[in-house]
This record gives sequence, C-alpha cells and structure tokens, in this order.
Amino acid sequence: MGDDLLLVFTNTSASQLHFILPKFEGTRPTLRRMVVERDLPQRTAVERVATIFWKHRDIGIISRALNEAFDVEPVTKDFFAEYKRIFENAMGTVTGFGEEEAESKRVFVQTLFNRLMFVYFLSRKGWLRFGNNADYLNALWEDYGSGPGDKNFYKSRLELLFFEGLNNPNSRDLTEGLRTVIGDVPFLNGGLFEETELDKRNGIVVPDEAIRQVLTGLFGRFNFTVMESTPFDIEVAVDPEMLGKVFEELVTGRHDSGAYYTPRPVVSFMCREALKGYLEGQDTGLESEAIARFVDHHDTGGIGVAQARRVAEALSEVTVVDPACGSGAYLLGMMQELIELQVRLFNVTQDAKKLYDLKLEIIQRNLYGVDIEDFAVNIAMLRLWLSLAIDYEGATPEPLPNLDFKVVCGDSLLGLDPSSGAEVQGGLGYSQDKVQLLGRLKGEFLRASSGADKDRLRTEIASVNAEIRDSLGAATDEDVLNWRVEFAEVFGGGRGFDIAIANPPYVQLEKDNGRLRSLYKDCGYVTLTPRGDVYQLFYERGCQMLRPDRGILAYITSNSWLKAEYGKSLRRYFAEKHSPLLLLELGKDVFESAIVDSGVLMLRTGGAAQPFPAVDMDRVKSEEVPPPAELWGQVRPRGDSPWSVMSLTEQSVLDKMRAKGTPLKDWDVNISYGIKTGYNKAFIIDGKTKDALVAADPKSSEIIKPVLRGRDIRRYQARWAGLWLIIARFGSHSTLPDDFPAVYQHLLQHEEKLRARGQCRYSRSRSKDADYPGQHHWLELDNNPRDSYLDAFAKEKLFWMEMTGYARFAYSDSEEYCNNKAYLITGHSVKRLV
Repeated sequence: MGDDLLLVFTNTSASQLHFILPKFEGTRPTLRRMVVERDLPQRTAVERVATIFWKHRDIGIISRALNEAFDVEPVTKDFFAEYKRIFENAMGTVTGFGEEEAESKRVFVQTLFNRLMFVYFLSRKGWLRFGNNADYLNALWEDYGSGPGDKNFYKSRLELLFFEGLNNPNSRDLTEGLRTVIGDVPFLNGGLFEETELDKRNGIVVPDEAIRQVLTGLFGRFNFTVMESTPFDIEVAVDPEMLGKVFEELVTGRHDSGAYYTPRPVVSFMCREALKGYLEGQDTGLESEAIARFVDHHDTGGIGVAQARRVAEALSEVTVVDPACGSGAYLLGMMQELIELQVRLFNVTQDAKKLYDLKLEIIQRNLYGVDIEDFAVNIAMLRLWLSLAIDYEGATPEPLPNLDFKVVCGDSLLGLDPSSGAEVQGGLGYSQDKVQLLGRLKGEFLRASSGADKDRLRTEIASVNAEIRDSLGAATDEDVLNWRVEFAEVFGGGRGFDIAIANPPYVQLEKDNGRLRSLYKDCGYVTLTPRGDVYQLFYERGCQMLRPDRGILAYITSNSWLKAEYGKSLRRYFAEKHSPLLLLELGKDVFESAIVDSGVLMLRTGGAAQPFPAVDMDRVKSEEVPPPAELWGQVRPRGDSPWSVMSLTEQSVLDKMRAKGTPLKDWDVNISYGIKTGYNKAFIIDGKTKDALVAADPKSSEIIKPVLRGRDIRRYQARWAGLWLIIARFGSHSTLPDDFPAVYQHLLQHEEKLRARGQCRYSRSRSKDADYPGQHHWLELDNNPRDSYLDAFAKEKLFWMEMTGYARFAYSDSEEYCNNKAYLITGHSVKRLV
C-alpha cells in the first residue's frame, strides 16, 4: 500500500467524521486519526486539514503533507505552551494567599485546572448538560453571563458543580433549584471533587478572566478526546495523557526530583516485554515464540480454547506495581495492554465482557501504584477514572471507584524490606483469614458510593491493617509505607508482585548535603553507595517486592550505573542475585529535558546473570522501539565489572583477547588520574612566570614542575608546551608563606577565585572516619591529598589522553605531571606496556 492512503469514515448516526491515515511500519500498523464531532469545537481538525493543502502546494509531495497534518506533536507542543501561559496568568491573578504560600496557591490552581479538564472531558461523553446544550461549560458560562452583574463564576457555579453536584457525600439527587444553576450533573464519587481544606478556606478569589481563558484558550481552541491514544492508534487531539504531561512539566520541583514523563511508545514496549516475561513463567501451555506473537502482534493463531482460557486466567491474576507512578503512565499503559490481550482471547473463548467491567476488574485485581507526591497520586487516579468513564455504556455513568488503596501516597524506599518474611521480622506471619478479609473490605471500598459506607470501610481496613502489622512484628512508624502491610493482599502467602515497572527518579544521594543518603542509610540497602543515585535503591526495592522466583522487573532509568564506579554494587547485585533479560540503551533523546542517557533494563528475580540480549540505539541508527532482532548484541555480566553492549562479532574478538592476553587489572601497575587544580590560572603557569618566581626565590623550583595537558600527549610521545605546575600539597598552606614566599605572593593574587572553588571533593560532608578529614585550604591543589598519589608522578610512568579518537600514549621516567585531561600508569610492569 502507498504512504498516501487517507480513509474517511462516519458513525451510524453521522455525528462523527473520522479521517484516518494508516502507517505501515514496525510490528503492526499504526492508525493516525482526526475526529470531527457535530456541535463540538472543530478548530484543531480544521487547522490540521488545512495544513494538507498548504504543505502540498509548497512542497508538492502529498505523503509528506499528510504526515505533517496527522502529526500530533505540534498539537501537543501548542497545547503545552498555551496551557502554561494560561496557568501562569491564573497564578498571578488568583488572590487570597500570602507571599509565603506559593506552593499552596499552586496546588489550588492546579487542582482547579484538573477539575475543569475532567469536567470538559466528561462533557464530551454527553453526561453533563445545561438545558439542551451538550457543550456544558460554555453553556454554563453563557447562562452565568446573562444574569445580573457583581458576581463570581467560581463561587456561584463551579463550587456548586464540584461539591454539591459531582461529589455530594450522600449521593442525593440534585434539587430543582440547584439544577437551574448547574444543569443536569451525575454523581461521580472519587476524590477529585472532595472538598479539601484549601477549598474550605475563606478569602480565595478566582477572577472570571482566569476561567474565561481556560474556556476559550484551551477548550475552545483545541480538539479534546476522551480516548487514551496508544502507540498504534493515535488521535490528533488532546487526550487524557496530557494531564500527566502537564503535571510532570508544571508541578514545582518534579524535574528537580529527577522525574520525567516516559513517552508512550517506550511505555508500551516495556509493558509488552514485562507481560511476555510474566507469561513465560506461567503454566499456559504456550511456547515463548507463541507468547511473543500473541503479545506483540495479537496473533492468536494456534491458541486453542483451553490454552486461551489459561492465558486469560494468568493475565487476570497478574499483579503489577509502579513504585514511582507519577501521573500514572505505566498504570494506564499496562491497563491498555491487558485490555487488548484479554479482548483477543475473548474472541477465541467467546467469554466476552463489557469494556467498562473489564477495566474496573483490571484496576481492582491487577494494578497498584505508589508515589511520594500526593498530587501525582491524584493525577494517576484521575486518569484511571477517565479511562473507565469513556467505556461506560449508558446515559448516566456509574459512580467512580474509590482508588485510595490502589494508588497510595508514600515513600517507596523508606519502609522495611518487603522480601523479609515473618520469621525475619520476628512476627507470627500472615493470618490468611485477615488477608482474605482485607481483600474483601478493599473490594467493597473500591465500589462504595455513600460517604457513610466509605468512612465505615476505611475504619475497618485500618483496624485489619493494624492487626496484620502487629502479627508481622512490623514495629515501624505508621506514617512510613510498609509494603507487606499496605499491600498484604498481595504479599500474603509469601507471594509478592508479579511485575514491577517504573521510571524511577534520578537524584544523587549526596545532593542537599547527603539528605537522601542519611534518610535511607539504615534501611539495609546493599546498593547504597556514598556517591550513588536514588534510582539504584529503586532497583533493589523493586526486586524485593517481587516474587522471589519469577518476578519481572522493567525499569527505565539513567544508564550511568552500567560503567560508573558507584554502579559497582548494583552490577554485583544483579549479577549474583538475579537474571537480566534485556537491556535497551536509549541515549538522551527519550526525555527532552533530561541531561543523562537512559536505558531500559528487564530482569527476572532469582538465579544468576548469564549473557543476555542488549542493543545501543545510538549505534544501530534505528527509530523502531525495539529495533529489529538482527541489530541486537549482548551483555556478559562479570561480577561488578562494567557492562558493555557489544555485537556478537565484538564479543567474539573480546573473548579471543581475554583468552590470549592478561587483563590490565592483573598487572603489577597502578592507575591514577591527572592533577585537579580547581583553578588552572593560579596553579599552571608559563615559563616566563616560572622564571620570575625562581629569580625572586630560588627555592620555588622545588615545588614547580613540568606539566602536560591532555592535548600535549600524542601518539607514542608527548609534546611539552612549556607549562609548569605549582605543587601545593594538602596541608602545606601553613608553611607555604614562609617556605616559598614568591609562590605564596603569586597565589595571593588569585585568592578570590581560589576561595570560590568551594569545598573540594574530599571535604564534602565527610564522616569522622573518612580517609581524608578536613578541608583543602584555598592555597592548596583541589586534589587527592595522599602523598603517595603525588609521589607517583616522580616515578616511571605511562601517560594517556582522557578523550581521543585514536590511541595517545607517552612514556616518561622523569618527574613530570599531567592535568585532569589525562591519566597515568605506574608500577614495575610499566615498561611491558611501552
């Protein structure tokens, strides 16, 4: 088929017009669509369709014009820009908060925007009407504007809509008087419209202009859809995923905490791979190839009715957790994959269910999430509610489920090790009766609608949790998330989750004077290292909360741990305790605002690491995720050694080198880095300055030595540029003025800049038993203070340049130094390297 195939469909009532542009690439076709609905805003569709005419007239290539018109990315970026502008304007005009309450104000405004967007999404289903008008919010605004002046839309309409209509505690019917003010509104339940302390606060004023800009600048300008797009069915419109993206972009500090929104194709890939790994560990009667065809391509060929029912049962029982769920991307992604797979199996077994019932069952039985930010939890719940609402068939929706015990606010890392059994915790173990009771109570709570029932069930659940906590001997602060108590229905019977899938935050443990390292240092993590990152702990915690024998972990994180020194403990942890299944290195292109390379790792708990498939996307020049099988190489874990992605050819060459040669680590040599001055202009001087210092004080020559820069090291030899280094050792600041007065006067000229270096790497928050107590003085090199380190430069040595496109090595047997753009090797075996 050609790339310029454009399909046009309508529904039976002719109320919708679908323009569909198929794309025949990758594992299965992708449908890109625009939907025009009668009596609803059509600006986005009109603008994008007009793009086809103008682009084709300019470039004369219809396929390119079509692709650009059906590209959702420009719509997304325009929406982000407009949303941010309107949001910041609202932040500037909403009043009633003190100068020190900026965060409370942001939470209030963001909650208001979320509620308005949720209402607008639901109005697209036709469930909210004002009079006979389905364009609910605009109709409400017009009716408000036609009344007497001197009033406020938020106070007179929206507060009644939110707290009396959409979420009244007793599910009572609206009075006729209230109906004339807010129209026909169903009771929705759910925490989004529960009145908070901020909502009850007096003195907050939301100007009408702030609301008007939302209605005209967002809802009136962009086409919204209640359908969550998938990587294979993309609507050119604003869908509920936008709520998650907006949250990650605009909530204060989210990127500062190392959290980024994962693109939909990556989420889908990780969910599919995790489900394949899970099904391969179940008794389904299917081989790995058949499972892959089914999950990746929805191919049920060769799957009989009995096998289909076994697969469906396995999928209905899978427990999936995201311990850093953010706005719910992986919860929604996994639900989409589970729905599509179950629907395909129902076609085989003829055991069909309504989509609404299937989604509700998946939420109740399969999905769990935790995030440290309460606002993230609210967004995740909101997206799950929207996903449910769009598939309800009927004029009036069912009350939304209560998700308080499905998506939980807490610190995933701070509690006890979930893999520790009752015998380790010193308790009596789980009471299966209590676990079953807890599961039943949580199921009732999820579907409860009256305020009285919800309050009663919360109390009963808290009481059972307390009994389980006591039986496990879990004597921890009740405010700390205890996985085995909070999710006892999963851990009861010694199970644990089947799948842990996440995009954990990337935050150095040393940030903010080591606050996170101090917070988690007593939690027993074997992967915690002084200069490590919090995502290492998420890896370990993820493995702890999984089934010990066949749990599947799928994370996307920074890939620095693959080679960095601080990643040794994590590499050893994986190599010795678990079985990595695949590694997909993605580079920097996945997260636009991130500054680190990222990668996807999937593993199975238990066992020991064996060579496994891996691919570096920067090397294969493929845009497919995942790339074709022939482009994959492998990783061979070896203890805590760095992991490298190599093709099979490269791996073969390396094996031959290892077989015939001796690894450098086994030679009698020491490897060191070059001198770090902290301020080169003070410590690295030219020949003229060196001569002047020696003329002023001949003793200066004792601490002024030749220095090489990385660029001075060529192939086979060094080309010294006539530069010199002042060797101001650690601890010499007290004697330097008297012993070397000329050098002291030289450094004194740079005092301000030298003091501005701050503390050196060997003085930051060091403990009492540190190797290098104290702090470098501003007169001293910002370098390793051990005398043996500097003494190495006087020995026989081999220099090499830090970063180079070809080999650059230089031998030296005299006292000369190099800066931190080079390294050196010393020892008895140096000459063997020359």
